[in-house]
Amino acid sequence: MSRYITQTSDDYSLIDNHTGELLEFRQTRKVSLDEFIQVFFSSYPELFKLKGLQLKVLMCCWKHSTYNKENDTAGNIVHNNASFKQHCREEGLDIADASIDNTISSLCKTGLLIKKCRGEYLLNPNYFFKGSLSQRTRIQMQFVVGTIEEQSE
Repeated sequence: MSRYITQTSDDYSLIDNHTGELLEFRQTRKVSLDEFIQVFFSSYPELFKLKGLQLKVLMCCWKHSTYNKENDTAGNIVHNNASFKQHCREEGLDIADASIDNTISSLCKTGLLIKKCRGEYLLNPNYFFKGSLSQRTRIQMQFVVGTIEEQSE
């Protein structure tokens, strides 16, 4: 008859006492809300079209975008400034500032980023989002209403 030791905690493993064999292992990694982004399956076809540098800069945009807190519409913003470019280089991207600018411009043309004003971009909430789903819906509605208002002017 086999005996098992069960240990439950943030890290979980199940080991056979007689053989020492690791039968099951689970490890939980806790992340802060700033480290978490929702990427929707519907965005995959657009992401698969990206070239290497575009995908790398987009991932830097994900990481360094602002988090959408409760009752705050200032989330999911990327500021393409000297600080952002320095963060990109610290992440391992060895590219010039002009290349980052050109790549962000191309991401806007694909619709993955939305230009708000000079140097300020919004992650397109149809593809990815930092925050809760209810906050995403609010931003999507504001985006659609804003687009309709701009067209009517």
